[in-house]
Amino acid sequence: MPRLLTLVAALQSLASGGEVPSRAHMPHAAIDHAVAAFLETQAEPRRGVPEPVDRRLRLAVCPVPLTLAWLSGSSHVVTVECRTRGGWRLFVAVRGAEVPPETRPHTLRRGETVRLQVVGPAFTVTATAKVLGPADEDGWITVQPADRAAPLRARLVHPGLATVAVR
Repeated sequence: MPRLLTLVAALQSLASGGEVPSRAHMPHAAIDHAVAAFLETQAEPRRGVPEPVDRRLRLAVCPVPLTLAWLSGSSHVVTVECRTRGGWRLFVAVRGAEVPPETRPHTLRRGETVRLQVVGPAFTVTATAKVLGPADEDGWITVQPADRAAPLRARLVHPGLATVAVR
């Protein structure tokens, strides 16, 4: 928790101290520490080990405290968001985090909404999609992208997230 407070204090001083140089980047270690501090506040079954943030990312320094939360419907992904104009959002995988079985959803039903990620060799595009039929947590589902494009078969990563790989 002290690390998170240090991060918040540093970010607030940046915000009150004037402009941040346009070439400044958010320190990867600061995001890693914020995620670790967030996980320490969680009940035991949801704790885990966060994957380090990809060091190739060049995110703008966030002048406000970072917002962290579990990705909706996920027990393995934490969202980290800089909620400012021109801000950013990233998703951090958490190994070993588990939701108790009685609270884990097992299926998706027709009409539910999922995040659809189309993943290529050098890109990832995320969109919202509607489930067109039932699916098991570990199976394939048919989804209709929100822009009314043709239905797609996607692999369900976990409830709330489906992916399509493009080569």
